[in-house]
Amino acid sequence: MKNENSKGIFIEPSIEFTSAEQLYNQLILNLKTKYNCSDLEEIEKAYLLSCEAHKDQYRRSGEPYVIHPLNIALILSQIDVDKESIIVGLLYDVIRKNTPITLDVVESKFSREISLLLNDVTNFTSTNLRKVFEEDCNIDGRVFVIQLASRLHNMRTIKHMSPEIYKEKAEETIDIFSPIATKLNLIKLKMELDDLSIKYLID
Repeated sequence: MKNENSKGIFIEPSIEFTSAEQLYNQLILNLKTKYNCSDLEEIEKAYLLSCEAHKDQYRRSGEPYVIHPLNIALILSQIDVDKESIIVGLLYDVIRKNTPITLDVVESKFSREISLLLNDVTNFTSTNLRKVFEEDCNIDGRVFVIQLASRLHNMRTIKHMSPEIYKEKAEETIDIFSPIATKLNLIKLKMELDDLSIKYLID
């Protein structure tokens, strides 16, 4: 995993797309100069699998649930990550959200590496993420970057939750996620997490 370079990577603000297809097209636009055709085909396969897995699920905003993993992948596409991270971003909640997709299915369609990475991402929650990070356990560093991307999109869209919940999430973000972003040198991501958290804490 590579960190942001000295110039930084600008994490673009969330844009209101009207469909998953628009988000996916933007993702491919971001990636087409970074990955070869074979990689892009795997990414498309992950996108289609995520759409199928979440087809009857919705976010609190009323949007199709697949909007969340697509935004995770979009955020990751602005950071120097590998294709496996993008794929796991797209599959972020297929295990956690009780879809028909299992880790065995993921391994058969992609690879053992992707299945293991998705398993780690699924198992780590905000309550144990910082402890594992600080203890410097033998955990794939990509897990933390993917979790940060998920938290950033959730913070961008947290207005759909109650004030009690979004204030709790804002405190958690400053306490747990922001320090991890700092240690990974993901400064622009950390700055947006902090700005969003402060906004909701003083609201």
